[in-house]
Amino acid sequence: MPIQASHKLKEQGNNLFKQGEFKKAIRIYGEAINLNPEEPVFFLNRAKCHKQLEDFEKMAEDAKEAINRDPKYTKAFLTLGEALIEMGKADDETNKKCEDGLKHLRKAKSLCSSNPQTSKFEAEIINQLMKA
Repeated sequence: MPIQASHKLKEQGNNLFKQGEFKKAIRIYGEAINLNPEEPVFFLNRAKCHKQLEDFEKMAEDAKEAINRDPKYTKAFLTLGEALIEMGKADDETNKKCEDGLKHLRKAKSLCSSNPQTSKFEAEIINQLMKA
């Protein structure tokens, strides 16, 4: 029952995201996580909300949580790489964070190469690598 309820909450969060209601979506994804804390997608969806609000630290935290739950989650590595690069742009430790971001983007790219289902993310990853 909690798993089904968590997926219904995820759908609510997705609808709020599409409507630009990022803070509300964050709250709903948090409720889904409380019901089903092992689901990496909930963390990644919440990370995408933090991205829209330009809260890159929370974006990185949620991407890391998604990776902890699924170490081969390509989109999570992409999201973490993006967050670290954005954080590096506004931080005194720019080089370190950008290097970490690039490392995670490269990891995402290598996961794409080995999995045809995730190859659709390769162009987005390459785009992020070029921005860095």
